[in-house]
Amino acid sequence: MPQAVGTRGNMSLLLLDTPQAIIFGAAYGGLSAPSTDINVTFKVDKSLIDSFNTVQQAAGNDPYVLFPDDAYTIDSLTATIRSGQLASNGLKIKFYTGKIDANTRYVLPLGITNTSWGTINDDLKTSFYTVTKLDNIYAGAYHATGTRNNYNADGSFASSADIDMTKNLTTIDAASSEVDAIANLAAGRSGSLFTIKVASDNTVTLSGYIDAETNPISTVEGTNTYDPATKTFTVHYKYVNANGTSRVMEETWVRQ
Repeated sequence: MPQAVGTRGNMSLLLLDTPQAIIFGAAYGGLSAPSTDINVTFKVDKSLIDSFNTVQQAAGNDPYVLFPDDAYTIDSLTATIRSGQLASNGLKIKFYTGKIDANTRYVLPLGITNTSWGTINDDLKTSFYTVTKLDNIYAGAYHATGTRNNYNADGSFASSADIDMTKNLTTIDAASSEVDAIANLAAGRSGSLFTIKVASDNTVTLSGYIDAETNPISTVEGTNTYDPATKTFTVHYKYVNANGTSRVMEETWVRQ
């Protein structure tokens, strides 16, 4: 299996409600191409999970769990390397990541069990398809620009400041992400939380708090949206400090 070489079995899947497909197959190696068709049979071998995790843990990695049966489908477990060819027809696995946990490490051991001709290379007969973490489609670094408007406790305008920084979105679930920076404040501000959720119509809901849950982040006039074509968020939000002063932000986040 070409997919058994090195880390080729490591998959970059996303947290989606729709299936994601990968292709697998068999290959022939020798001094010349085969002179006959070679039928190849594959199998999902769940018994290999223990030995696989033994190797992982010896390398200092956390163990994996098997993909649940309802989280993938395989179109066929038989392929053919035609006479004179070096590779079989491609077979397809569809993964349904909406049925698994985003922060769990999963593995699917899939290997060759039999061929109609030739010798199976034991070192390359099994591919361990792995996923270590699932991100949603919004996760990543964004260039944030905009304006922070500062207001006094009586509602009068005080000053403004430009926002020009990188903000990072991390996955909560398929539609929701945590933002590491509020306004133009430093990322990872202690005691604060800033989250966004993208609806099916690409409108965005913002929530969280600054410094304490008693100081919530709220939306202000203006629609918060996500543009999937340009991977751009346009957001308007505010928070109120403990002393009654408030901050109103107008920002655009563009995926880097």
